[in-house]
Amino acid sequence: MKTCMGTLTRSAAVVTAAAVVSIGLCGGSAYAADPPPPPPDASSLPPGMVAVVSPAMSTMLWGNTVFVSIGCAYGTAEMASTMNGLGSDDSSDLAGAVTNGCARYSSASGQAILQGMQAVQPLTAINPYVNPGIAAFSAAVADFGRTHDAVLTPFGPTVQTFANSIDFFRGTDPKTR
Repeated sequence: MKTCMGTLTRSAAVVTAAAVVSIGLCGGSAYAADPPPPPPDASSLPPGMVAVVSPAMSTMLWGNTVFVSIGCAYGTAEMASTMNGLGSDDSSDLAGAVTNGCARYSSASGQAILQGMQAVQPLTAINPYVNPGIAAFSAAVADFGRTHDAVLTPFGPTVQTFANSIDFFRGTDPKTR
């Protein structure tokens, strides 16, 4: 049983890797009937970032751009290899439909996130009140990492660097980029 499971696991890994490579070489949308709309770009981001809200939404936009395409590529590869293994001739049509649907979903959800970022734009008025709190918390974390570096070893520098991640959530002046 152990040998059989090991062989199945290795076979699945090889099939998955081959499918992902073939999808990557074909551009991931070789079967798509209609070209997907272009993904949103950073130039369409609003000029002012609302503290906490806009950075979280920009992270969602990045995740949408990266992880939807990766998830769809893996899912399509697995689906196509399974259907081919079962002797189906419809795998390329189905893979094309899924790839096209994923591209459209990614573009539409990216546009929705950008619209949400523009909708919260007036909330930049809270930045002068929220940013000092974020800066104080960031400074406290960095100071804690420096002060207790010996006790936190090897994590002292990591705690100090985490302060930069906290700073990421500060808002910007609506007039600047």
